[in-house]
Amino acid sequence: MRCTDRVELPDVLVEAASARCGGPLGDGWVRCDLAPHEYGTHFGLIDSLHYGHALWAKRTEEDAELVELRVCDAARPSPSRDACCLFADHDGRHTWEVAERLSRRAGAGPGATR
Repeated sequence: MRCTDRVELPDVLVEAASARCGGPLGDGWVRCDLAPHEYGTHFGLIDSLHYGHALWAKRTEEDAELVELRVCDAARPSPSRDACCLFADHDGRHTWEVAERLSRRAGAGPGATR
């Protein structure tokens, strides 16, 4: 599960992101990709850029901006080796850890308790 907050980009940032990614961004709304949190900075993935980097929308209480960030290089332990889908040095859990925790609560997956 991920945060339910959505990052709204002003028109000038929508145009900048569209130019940077080589195509229209759409309506300017990007959902936060971090684990659920109520306060703090929200980040929404816009698009992959060159190898190892992606363009993100970053929203704080005061402002929104585009930021280029390195991708998180963490990988789930064997056997699946799923990669984290967030940026390097992000707060909170890696993306596979959030999904794992939810499936265990629902009683599915290895190590589930009922």
